[in-house]
Amino acid sequence: MDPTRPPSSVVYLYGIVPAGQAVPGRDGFVAGDVALQDVMAIADLLPAGEFTGAALEARLQDMEWVTAQARRHTTVLESAMEHGPVVPARLCTLFSSPAALRDFLVGSADGLRETLERLRGRREWSLKIYCDEARLREACAAESTAGEPGGQPAEGGSAGMNWMLKKRRDALLEDRVIERSEQVACSVFDEMASLVEDIRARPVLTEAASGVAEPMILNAALLVSIEGEQAMQAAVEEWAAELEGDGYRLALSGPWPSFTFCEPEQADGDAALDEFEVGSPG
Repeated sequence: MDPTRPPSSVVYLYGIVPAGQAVPGRDGFVAGDVALQDVMAIADLLPAGEFTGAALEARLQDMEWVTAQARRHTTVLESAMEHGPVVPARLCTLFSSPAALRDFLVGSADGLRETLERLRGRREWSLKIYCDEARLREACAAESTAGEPGGQPAEGGSAGMNWMLKKRRDALLEDRVIERSEQVACSVFDEMASLVEDIRARPVLTEAASGVAEPMILNAALLVSIEGEQAMQAAVEEWAAELEGDGYRLALSGPWPSFTFCEPEQADGDAALDEFEVGSPG
């Protein structure tokens, strides 16, 4: 038995970095103890009784605990990012022992090296676009003219005819609102693609998930070179000013741990979890 390993413990993985890269200082497991040639794990030893089986499942149902653990997890990753590339592990990625983690590194080393090299000098950002539909509808309505099909009700027209024309005008307006948002989302996405190393569309979030009342029309992850971040931010500011009048709001945040641009098998340790079944909230 390893005398340096506390009894009844599990290995909690935060992420993978190049061997020799500086890592955040923490109590607990020493990252350098689980390394394979040029890749190294950032990990801690934690009590098995609190992070396995029913105990862990109960904790994952406690949103206060999950929030605190996610904050700690992200803090470690962001601290590691200050020193170089990091392949992040998902929340609560656990291994039964340092040997199990080392086996994972052995089996995943080639992919991890490729991902670390791809992330070197690059960071992930998030760009979201929200739409104030009432303002957009007003902007689109202002562009309508009485000469368009379904325009203003004709003076002296019957009530039934005017009602039908109004319904047609309202339907055309809603189509225009939808079309405008699709055009804005596609235009920003395509123009941003020319400024960044990589871009990926992610599912738009509901109001409950985003915490924002305005509907989200674009949720994009950006992989940006550190040298290109200033140009990217300037472009977002320019688009924000241009689109504000139509009711659009652009929200740029980051840099974040690069979950989006890492393959799933490289970002978590599911293949090496041994006997543990671990929930991994995104």
